[in-house]
Amino acid sequence: MVGELVRPGITVWDVGTNVGLFSFGAAVLSGPSGFVLSVEPDVWLAQLVGRSSEELSRGRNKCSCVQVLCASVADSKRVTELKVSERARSSNHLVDAFGSTQAQGSRYTQLTVSLTLDFLLEHFPPPSVLKVEVETHEANVLGGATRLLREVRPTVWCEVSPENSEEVTRLLQEASYQLYGAATQPHVRTDRAWFDTLAVPIESCVP
Repeated sequence: MVGELVRPGITVWDVGTNVGLFSFGAAVLSGPSGFVLSVEPDVWLAQLVGRSSEELSRGRNKCSCVQVLCASVADSKRVTELKVSERARSSNHLVDAFGSTQAQGSRYTQLTVSLTLDFLLEHFPPPSVLKVEVETHEANVLGGATRLLREVRPTVWCEVSPENSEEVTRLLQEASYQLYGAATQPHVRTDRAWFDTLAVPIESCVP
């Protein structure tokens, strides 16, 4: 998906960065004229991605800047808690989300500040590509992106849990996005958000 979505010079927002696989792939493909914003609420993971970003910037690779924001994203600005999963940090989730069965409990909770995607528009370059992987919190993330979806019009690649499929479908379709199954080749059009969903502004869709 990085190879399909990212082009030289564009801005990418990676919401739910984890260890930064998508972020650093995007940094390579967007090149020195691009920009990547990595949003990750887990303090341990955020500092790891930050260290990797520093190493990348000191190297000879012609990559874009990767800026790391240690925060969560929701439909409003608030202080909340992140449950750090017992099994693997890729299953971390906010306390107000269902969370994945892969978490198998939490080892501890960590305070985090939630911001909206619309708020981030005031501080960072607007994205051409938005990746969202937030462990069943995706409806809340997109719920705080009204301006982003209606005015900026990024292509969205989003992991969608069954519990959130109806709401995510509504939010994206009301913003005039066409939904596709991202895991299919070629991508199959769908009227409902799948687990692996690609959402494209209708004006950018091939007839």
